Amino acid sequence: MLPGNAELQFGIGGGLQRGRVGARRSRDSHSTLHCRPTCSPMFRSRTKNPASAPRFAVFPPLGTLRVPSVVTTDQPMPEWKAIGTSVAAGEILTETLSESFPPPIAPAAGTVGVPVTCRLVDGRLVHGVELLCDPTPDGESAIAEPPVPSPEEAADLLATIGPADLGTWLGRLIALGVGASRWTSPDLIGQLRQGLRRPIDTVICSFMDSDPWLGIGRGVSGCWPLELAAGVGLLSRLTGAKQTWAMVDQAESPGTIAAMRQAASKVAKNLRIAPTENDYPQPDPTLLVYSATRRRLKPGRLPTEKASFCSMPPPPSRLAGPCSAGRR
Repeated sequence: MLPGNAELQFGIGGGLQRGRVGARRSRDSHSTLHCRPTCSPMFRSRTKNPASAPRFAVFPPLGTLRVPSVVTTDQPMPEWKAIGTSVAAGEILTETLSESFPPPIAPAAGTVGVPVTCRLVDGRLVHGVELLCDPTPDGESAIAEPPVPSPEEAADLLATIGPADLGTWLGRLIALGVGASRWTSPDLIGQLRQGLRRPIDTVICSFMDSDPWLGIGRGVSGCWPLELAAGVGLLSRLTGAKQTWAMVDQAESPGTIAAMRQAASKVAKNLRIAPTENDYPQPDPTLLVYSATRRRLKPGRLPTEKASFCSMPPPPSRLAGPCSAGRR
């Protein structure tokens, strides 16, 4: 729980990766994909996951939140809603929408405060705004979870989607604030934009974590396999990819891997689950693309330059929203 005056900063970005990389050697694994374990024993011991998978809970926001945009401070400030404006959870905090950036969205109901400068975890300084959260009764969440389609409904919806719908869905994802741009998940919107002009034959979704004690990918895959299968299936249908891979840590529990395979069989039958030896820096997109396609991607470049699409799983609530919106 957070104190009443707590300030939280929500942002998009990747964390710093540290460690000593020791002697390397190359070999092919015995998994479906040819993966290259490339690290010292210090990192090799990381593949022993913590005993219990992380679980997620929604805590009522308290006090003041700082909600950033993705517009850096060397660019004009977004047109924020007037100070004192009441907003609901999920409401856009700007008066206008940009075609280039996902809009900042209120994570909880509250009142718009003053514009601020926020520093994201990747070091960027961006424009942001304060949000004074409304108090919520004990035991109630300030965030309403969107309705999630059943596996059958999701499969039927995905069957109606194809590459011709990419432009429409790109606009929908931007409007809903769905985006990611960090070390292990290159610019999601940028890759989809390039997909309008470049062919994509492989979609790679990595569930591997660079730190087993910060197991976000591991926890999400264990908690919401159906939603994640639908999200990866959506990316595959929109890009027209012939191959779709979900790369998971081979040290993951058999139950979690089995649940993901079962979810894929119900929602996205072309999604293949690939247990992979997760030695740092295996989650790097350059290595993921090479493992799946044997194509050499320059570090820092988007995978779509090599006809591939690479992403980490977004939060399930952001998967469910677009899927539900697609039925309307």
